[in-house]
Amino acid sequence: MAIDSHAGSTEHHEALAGRQQAAILREASRTARTVRSDGLHWPVAETPARPPGSIGTARMLTRDDIYTEGLPHGVPSPLLIDFAMRRAGDSILDVGCGFGAYAARLKELGKTAAGLELDADCVAEATARGIDVTRGDATRLPFEDGQFDTAILFEVIEHIPEYEAAVREALRVSRGNVLITVPNVGEYRHLERYGVTYWHLVTTDHVNFFAPQDLLDLARRCGARAQVKRAEPLVPAALLKPRRPLWFALSVLRRLKLVRPVAYRRLYCVMEKQGY
Repeated sequence: MAIDSHAGSTEHHEALAGRQQAAILREASRTARTVRSDGLHWPVAETPARPPGSIGTARMLTRDDIYTEGLPHGVPSPLLIDFAMRRAGDSILDVGCGFGAYAARLKELGKTAAGLELDADCVAEATARGIDVTRGDATRLPFEDGQFDTAILFEVIEHIPEYEAAVREALRVSRGNVLITVPNVGEYRHLERYGVTYWHLVTTDHVNFFAPQDLLDLARRCGARAQVKRAEPLVPAALLKPRRPLWFALSVLRRLKLVRPVAYRRLYCVMEKQGY
C-alpha cells in the first residue's frame, strides 16, 4: 500500500485541473448567495441573499442557506472521467450513479457501463437517458461475484453510514479493481489562513470524512490493497477573484511550477483484491 503525494504526473492533468478551476470560478461569479472556488465555500456572499419573490429587500441568511444537500451532478468531472479511463477495465459498475452522468460518459468513450442507484427519481431520470441503471442498495448489490471488471464509487462513500459494507460489495462484484474518490479532509486546516473552507464540509448529507490513511486502513480491513493519491491541487490563484493582476501573476507562477498547492481537494483510491 502506498500514498502518492503528487496530484498528477503530466501536463494533461494540470490542464484539466486548471480548466475545472476556471469553470467553477466563472460559475461562482454568477452566484449571489455563495461564492465558490474549486470546491470552496464562502459563507458570506458579496450580494445580499433575497427570498423568492422579494424585490429589493435583503434578508438574513439561515442555516438552510448555508448547510445544503450535495445533490448528484448532471455533468461529470473530466478529471474523474480521466481517472476512470486510465484505471478501469472494459465493463464498469457505477455504484451510487445518481443521474447516470458518469456511466453515460464512459459509455460514450467505449466502456460498457451500468449503474446502481437507490433514489427512485434518479433511476427514472437515468433510465430516460438510456442508461442501464438498477435500483438497489450499495451495501447489498444485486449482482454476481466478479460480474464487472471495475466498480466505481465516485463521491459516494462519504454519504453512506455503512461505507465499509459498500466497499466490500464493490470488491465482490469486481473481477479487477474498485475506484474510489472522496473529498480530502486531511488538509482542510491549511485553508484557515485564507478564511475559507471546502464546500463539502457544509453539506448536510456527508457523514464520513476521509484522510489518506483512512482509505488505506479501509482497504486492509476489506482484505484488499490500495493506492491513494492526493489529487486536484488547490493553488493560491483559485482563492482570488479571476482576471485581477495578482490572479494573473499567480497563474503564471503556477504554470512555471513555482507555486505549490495550498491543499489537495480530493483523494483518488485504487483498491484491488489481494492476489489480483
